Amino acid sequence: RERDHPNWVGPGKLPEHTSVPALATAADTGELLCCLGVMGGFMQPQGQVQVLLNMFEFGKNPQEALDASRFYIEYSKKDAWQVFLEDGIPQNVADDLRAMGHNVKEPVFGYDRSMFGRGQIITKG
Repeated sequence: RERDHPNWVGPGKLPEHTSVPALATAADTGELLCCLGVMGGFMQPQGQVQVLLNMFEFGKNPQEALDASRFYIEYSKKDAWQVFLEDGIPQNVADDLRAMGHNVKEPVFGYDRSMFGRGQIITKG
């Protein structure tokens, strides 16, 4: 690649593209359980954790883990911290978060759901 290419490695540069592929392994045996990745820009690390929690903490299968509604915590200088809730998260969750002082934006539906990204999971079977 040419030195002026956006993805040329150099000090203080950010990549043109980010991805967060992951391999999940069993803690006791090290056996590979799945590989996965999610899309969503700044939502990527949050989405990755939510998908993993859905599978390994809440017992969802991979498709259910990907299909589950998500939340996104965003910071902007104009609006400070905001919590976006994807359509499907119960209203009482939004109400409880507001009662705790959170700036909740909900429900996010239709095309705007693209902020939450989507993902893929491959399991061993």
